Amino acid sequence: MGDAATVPGYKLYDNGSYPAMIGTQCSLVVTGELWKVDSCCLAELDKIEGVPTLYQRTVVKLSSHPGEPVQTYLYGQSLDGWRDIGSCWPAESSGDVV
Repeated sequence: MGDAATVPGYKLYDNGSYPAMIGTQCSLVVTGELWKVDSCCLAELDKIEGVPTLYQRTVVKLSSHPGEPVQTYLYGQSLDGWRDIGSCWPAESSGDVV
């Protein structure tokens, strides 16, 4: 459906293979894409994302699509060793940590 951005309060971490979004008390917004999927696809995504152990599917608000109910996956495990990359994945190649 296009580009999307959360309201403030989310952050990404990178373990090298995939990102993890968490809810936090920061002022960052996470940018990405908004997709519309059917219930069959959503069930497959839940399996891939390891719901409810690895990730939890939850409703989030988007600044880019206010009022539209959307869901995302928030990471539910330890972030030890993961790099804080702020609001965009893949991380910028500069190596700076946000």
